[in-house]
Formats: sequence, structure tokens, C-alpha cells
Amino acid sequence: MVGLVVILVTLSLARSLDDARNEHRRNAAIASQLVSEARDAHGIVEDYLRHRVQGSTRVLPPGLLARMFTLGTAVQALVEQEQRIDRGSPSAAAARLVSHQFAGAMGLMRRSLRGGGQASAEVVNMAFEGPVARYFAALDGWTQAARDRADESLSRQDERVQTLVLWLAVLMALLALGGLGTYMWLGRTRDRLMRALADAAAEQAALHRVAAAVAEVDDPHAVFQVIADEVVDLLHAEGGWVDECDRDRARTLAQRVPDRWQALVHPSDPRVSITPESVRGKALRTGLPARIDDYRRVPGAIPQSAVDLGIRTAVAAPVIVDGRAWGVVVAMSEDPERLPPGREEALVPFARLAAVAVSNARARALLAERATTDPLTLLPNHGAFHRRLAEAVREAREHDEPLSLVILDIDHFKAINDTYGHPVGDRVLTEVAHTMAEFVRGGEMLARTGGEEFALLLPDTDRHGAFAAAERARRAVRDLRGTDVGVVTVSAGVCALDAAEDAADLVTKADAALLTAKERGRDRTEVHEAGADPGAARERRGGFGRARALEAMHALARAVDARHARTADHSSRVAAAAAAAARELGWSADRIERLREAALLHDVGAVGHAANGAPDDAETAALGARMLADVLTAEQVAWVAMHRSPAPAHDGHAARGAHILAAADAWDTLTHGDAGRAPRPPAEAEAALRALPLDPAVVDAFLRTAPRAPQPVS
Repeated sequence: MVGLVVILVTLSLARSLDDARNEHRRNAAIASQLVSEARDAHGIVEDYLRHRVQGSTRVLPPGLLARMFTLGTAVQALVEQEQRIDRGSPSAAAARLVSHQFAGAMGLMRRSLRGGGQASAEVVNMAFEGPVARYFAALDGWTQAARDRADESLSRQDERVQTLVLWLAVLMALLALGGLGTYMWLGRTRDRLMRALADAAAEQAALHRVAAAVAEVDDPHAVFQVIADEVVDLLHAEGGWVDECDRDRARTLAQRVPDRWQALVHPSDPRVSITPESVRGKALRTGLPARIDDYRRVPGAIPQSAVDLGIRTAVAAPVIVDGRAWGVVVAMSEDPERLPPGREEALVPFARLAAVAVSNARARALLAERATTDPLTLLPNHGAFHRRLAEAVREAREHDEPLSLVILDIDHFKAINDTYGHPVGDRVLTEVAHTMAEFVRGGEMLARTGGEEFALLLPDTDRHGAFAAAERARRAVRDLRGTDVGVVTVSAGVCALDAAEDAADLVTKADAALLTAKERGRDRTEVHEAGADPGAARERRGGFGRARALEAMHALARAVDARHARTADHSSRVAAAAAAAARELGWSADRIERLREAALLHDVGAVGHAANGAPDDAETAALGARMLADVLTAEQVAWVAMHRSPAPAHDGHAARGAHILAAADAWDTLTHGDAGRAPRPPAEAEAALRALPLDPAVVDAFLRTAPRAPQPVS
């Protein structure tokens, strides 16, 4: 654009100069023509005047003088124009002289002509040899000056045009050079941008591959190997590492190095020292990316053997996990140009992905541990034990090796919970577990498989070795002190794989041996005998299972009572009051105990209505009866089902028991209150109880034995 403007300006100037030059030429040509005509006219006048002096009668051509004046006026106009063009030029000075001489010559000629024939030769000589001659001389001088000026102007214009053309050529050359330089600069800039875009795309692709590995691969070491490979490819380095660091030692978890470096990264000691001057040390100390430009200038940063191999430059970024430097990602090169300043920043996203891989691995390990570990005792749980049992049975069958199982159960654990509370029971479980775990050898497994039940899996152990192991654990538990509950004992059942068909049968027979130990007095170990009746074992196991289910129902009933301070121990008070009333009515001890047991569980159905706090009585009783159907007798279930709306007492013992349970339940609610009602004085409570549709004989017996001074509950 600038060049085009310069060209247009130059052309315009050249055209203007050319116009001026042409004007000078035209003026000079016109002046020459006018001078020639003036000379002819003056020649005629001169000839006429001379003949008149000599007495001739030659006639002056008509209009000659007018023509002379016209010519003179034209010459005068040219002179004035020349002066306007350049007042200081020689031609302008000549033009002024011509103008002056012309005026004088014209005046003289007029006077001569007016003199007519009287003019003398002297007058003619004066006219044509004086002013007129000077006029023509001046006119000739001016004409020549005009020609010279035109020639000079032409020469100057040519010089100017040549100079302008020369400068234009120089300017065009400069513009061409500038354009070429700009093109080359734009080309280099484009190349740099394209390389930067390509590097960014390559980095994004590498990070995408690493992120995919982090998301899809469970093994963090496989992720670290992907990181090492991608770092080497992206940075064009010879070697890449992912190291785990612990204080001043580093262990390489993944690497990619040329063969000539193998001796450096596979030393006899897998954990190498970290010096403060090394790139690892700098990254770990600062928590920021670090670099070393030339190891030859940092003595001791790496072994001299590495320097001798040609390693010059290194970059590193710390792997930060949970706010702590866990390790580093490192790249090294023999050529410093491959790792220019600032290139260490490219390692930061790879280090962050390595940190994610470490965190994911820790989270998976924690989840796996929680999924397979009992949170109270920290022993393997039921699921983990049975998975290991299946593997152990398969391996023992394949290699024809012995395998035994011991099942241990804490004796009277329910009584411990009922007497001392569940926190104490939990401490007993923990101490028993830790005591037995001290006797577990490598390859064996002790697991908590139930509430107070443990299983000890003994590979490569026959029934005799299993019996000895069970006895060691049993005696250690019995000798345990400081449990706050006195002496704690366990019973154990043992079964060897050669007496079982599969893993499930092994568990069944070891469990049967445990039941035998319970039946024979507890705190003992029994071994499953070949040929024992599996049906009998299952029947005993069923009874034992019902006992455990009954214990669970008791725990549920306590949870229902604990929902409000006024109902705490409600079921226990109802059970005691019902038992006292039944004894007053002459019931047998066995039936009194069954009634007391049913009373302890009479409110378990309220768990289904814990959200609204106002359950329907009939619905609650029906739900409780269904829940207790498998753990209580039919008569006990009937007492629970009918106590909210008992049938007439004359319908039998079931109705009489329901009336006793209903009276005890109502009395405790009246005297202690519940979530929505305050307790009543004993007199009001007695009146309200007698107003209920209950058997009067039952009410009278109950009131004779009922507690009269209940503790106030806020």
C-alpha cells in the first residue's frame, strides 16, 4: 500500500513538472513567432519611412501599425507570463527589458508617423537605430533567455525525474526486502505456532491415554509404566521414571531407559539415595517442578558413572498425595536441547495423574479391607473367610494336602451383654479376638463369622493338629484377665477335610462339633467323629439357630424401648409384673417363665411404626406375632398377638395369659408414661386399669402384686 502511494505521488509530480516544461516550450515558440512577425512589420515600416525621407510616395500597407501594436501587446503578455513563472530568472529580466524598450519604440514610431513627410533621415535613424533597435535587441535577448530557460527547466525536470525514479527504485527495493522479511517472519511464526499446536495436541493425547489408564487399570504400577512411556515420547528424552520416595531414599516403580542406562536403574539395592542437589531432591524439597541443566556442574547430584554415560539434563515434578510428597516423575537426556528451560512444567499434569493413581489404589485397598474386615475386631469377616475357605479346599484337593477347620464360640455371651451391656460385650469380643490371633501362624486365617463366633482355617493341618491349635486358643481365652466380666471361656468344634465332602460340609460338621462341645458343658473342644449323624447335627444346629434368633429379637425389643426415656426398660418391667401376677394366680413355674419371655418381646412389633410414634395397637401386636413365630411357642405367640385386644378370659389359658400381659403393659404405661403421655399417680392408674375390658380376677391379682411406687421419669 505504501509503495502504491509513493508511485502515485511520483507520477503526479512528474506529470506536473512535465506540464511546466511544456508551457515554457510553448511560450518560447510563441515568442519566436511573434518576434519574427514583429521584425517583418518593423522592416516594412522602416522601409516606408526611408522612402518618405527620400521623397517617395510608397504607400504604407493598411493596418500595419495596428498589427504591430497587436504583436507588441502579445509580446507584452508573454513577458508578463514569463515573469509570473519565475520572476528571478534571466528570461524574466530580459522580458522586463523588452517591455520597457517596446514602450519607448512604440512612442517614437507614433511621433515619426505623425510627422508625415517632414521626417528626416535623422529622425528615421533615431527611431530605428535607437529605441527600436534596442527594443529588438532586447526582444532577441528575451527570446534567447526564454529558450535557455526552457532548456534549463527541461534539464532540471529530467534530473528530478531521474532522482525520483532512483529513490522510487530504492524504496521499492526496501519494500521488497521488508515484504520478504515479513513473509519469512510470518513463516517462522507460523511454524512455531504449528509446532506449539502439535506439541499441545501431543500432550493432550498423552494425558488422555494416562487418564484412561488411571480410570481403567486397578494396578497403579501399570499406570506408572504408561506415564514413564508417555513422558519419554512427549519430551523426546532418553529416559523416564516414576519413583516412590521415602525421606532420602527412592524406589523406581516404572521406567523407560535405553539399554546403555540399564546398569544405572537396576542397581543391586532397589532403593537409591536422594541427594539434596539431585533433581529428585530439589523437587521433593520444594514441592515444585525442578531441573538440572548440566550434571557436570553439579558434583554429587548423580553417580559419576551416569555422568560418564553422557547424562546431562534432567527435569522432575513431585507427586503430591494427601498434601505430602509421595514421589517424583523424572525425565533425563544426554542432549540439553531436548529439555529446554520450562520443559519441566510439562511433567506437572503427569505427576498429578500419578497422584490420582496412588489415591485410587489406596481407596480401593481401603474399600477392599472394609469389605473383608470386621470393623470391631479387625479380623477377616464372614465373606472373606468363606472365599478363602473355598480356595483352601480346592488347593488341598488338588495337592492332596490336609486341611482342618475350627469353629469357636464365646460361652454365655448373651448373659454378658444382658448383664454388663453391649459396650462391655464389644470389649470382650475384641480382647478374645486379639488373644486367639496371637496363636495364628503364617498361611492360617482367623475370622469373625458371627456375633460371638470365630473360625480358624488351618491349611496343611490334620484333625490332631487342629485339635491342638483349638486347645491353645481355648486355654489362652480362659486365662484372659481384665475383661471386667470375670472368666471368659470359649467352646470349639473341629473337623478335618478328609471327613467332609466340600467346603459347606466342612463348616456344617465343624459346627456340629461345636454344638457337641456346648452340650457337654462348654469350655471344651470337640472333634467331629466320622459316621456322626448329620441330621442330628442339623437339628441341634436348628435349636442353636433359634436361640440366636431369639437373642436378636431381644436386642430389637430393647431398641424399641430405648426410643424414649419414659419407655426405657418398659419390656423388662412388663415381664416382671406379668410373672408376679401369674404366680399370684397359681401358674406353674414353666408357664410363668414362658409368659415372662413373651412379655419381654411383646412390643417388638412397634419397630415397624418407629417413624410416626403412634402405631395402631392391633397392627403392632399382629406384626410382633409374625416376627416371633419362628422363635416362640404357639402359645407365646398367641399371648403377644392378643394382648392389645384380648379375648374373653373364659376362652382358655391363651386368653388368660393375654389378659395378664395386657394388664402389665397398661399398668406400666399408666405409671411411667410414654412418648405422648405423662405418668399418672397410682390411684388414677388403678382406676384406669379397672376400666379396661380385662378379666377382673386378673386385674385383682395383678394389683395385689403390682409395684406401687414407680420411679418418676422426666
